[in-house]
Amino acid sequence: MKIQIGQHKTLTKEQWQDYIDEVKMAAPIIANMFLKMNHEGRGQEDHDDYMTSMIAAVAAMEYVREFAADKVIFASLKGGPAQ
Repeated sequence: MKIQIGQHKTLTKEQWQDYIDEVKMAAPIIANMFLKMNHEGRGQEDHDDYMTSMIAAVAAMEYVREFAADKVIFASLKGGPAQ
């Protein structure tokens, strides 16, 4: 299997902040969907678990924004089983 790395880029601190703001906005909306769906009677638990995960994700993104924005590289991959 041959995998090729396509274009790659880093994000500026401002771009990281934009994505952080989007996650902060979207997370409660998605969590409330879990609450309303109440799958197997676990709506509140799913809501709380999701919000806990999103809080951790935001904290990680804030750390990267502050200390490693120039070190995280997003790359497109080509190849692998799907191609």
